[in-house]
Amino acid sequence: MPDICAAPAELVPPHARYIHQPVAPLIRSLYDHPLASASWQNHLASILSKELGGIEMPEQPSWFHFPSMSLALSVYVDDLTLSGPQKNQTKFWSTLQKHVQLEDPAELSKLLGRNHVSCDQGLTLHSADFAKQCVELYEQLSSKKVKHFRTPHCDSGTFVETDDQCVRQLSTSSAKLAMKLMWLGRISRPGIMAASNTLARNITRWSANDDKRAARLACGCRSMLTVTSVRHLTWSRLVALSSLLKAQIHLLLSFGDQNPEGCL
Repeated sequence: MPDICAAPAELVPPHARYIHQPVAPLIRSLYDHPLASASWQNHLASILSKELGGIEMPEQPSWFHFPSMSLALSVYVDDLTLSGPQKNQTKFWSTLQKHVQLEDPAELSKLLGRNHVSCDQGLTLHSADFAKQCVELYEQLSSKKVKHFRTPHCDSGTFVETDDQCVRQLSTSSAKLAMKLMWLGRISRPGIMAASNTLARNITRWSANDDKRAARLACGCRSMLTVTSVRHLTWSRLVALSSLLKAQIHLLLSFGDQNPEGCL
């Protein structure tokens, strides 16, 4: 018995458009299906291990080591980041594309909202573009222009106790804004994590005071656009880390969701 799902409006045929909330058999897994992510993960992991000899690292889910090619692969849903000898990378992608429909591989530039720029000294990481997106999202949702403030935190004197009971403008879109700001903090701005976590905790009870918190946080991000946090990772440091970890593979950078500043 196939699963049943709501049919997207653009896929409903003309003869069925009179039906209220039409449904259809789920032939191919969609993003909103509860098993979509697990099905994709199992499918890709099977191909990587059987066709390419990949070994998933036990304590690092979605990290794969390919001993025969000296490659390392990080999988984040459908974002694949590969590290290793260039000649082996070409062989890897051509083999994988025989089994999975993929875009052509490109040089590492932007990954999960953060820009990666290679330089003589190592690798530079910055997220000014993503910070700008956060500011623009707030302006779009609130219909207000963001001002400059040096800190993302409101003074306690700006809050009125009775405002905690008042639902305000951003309540219906609070999750979208809070999640984007939390991700900015995780990839490069640990200084805004406390403020963004407060907004995330209040998503289901959003009040006028949370509107004030969101406005101040967006203003704090706006003031930091021109002095964005830039992190330099030198090749000598990466080699030292690789030796310390006793890893006999090319080091692959990965930045985990659970760590506010990202991790190696």
